[in-house]
Amino acid sequence: MIEQTGLVPQAVTFTGGSSKGFLWPQIIADVLGTQINIPVVKESTSLGAAVCVLMAIGECSSWNEAVERVVRWDRSIEPDLKNHEFYNEAYQH
Repeated sequence: MIEQTGLVPQAVTFTGGSSKGFLWPQIIADVLGTQINIPVVKESTSLGAAVCVLMAIGECSSWNEAVERVVRWDRSIEPDLKNHEFYNEAYQH
């Protein structure tokens, strides 16, 4: 991620079917070494469409305002830094 963008994310939003589990989101957090945020509504395409509708009908004046109105967080997962170190070493090999 850093190699492609030059940026270190402070958190990553994880959506879709695999975000409903507990093991896979933890592995993603450990590999990336960053906090994973999982929204209540995991179908991000539908949620994004709802945000667009709020803007289109004039209920919200900006994308951020619409997102704040509809996005709620289910949970956040912190990385296990020992596992993160292990994954980094394995990546180097």
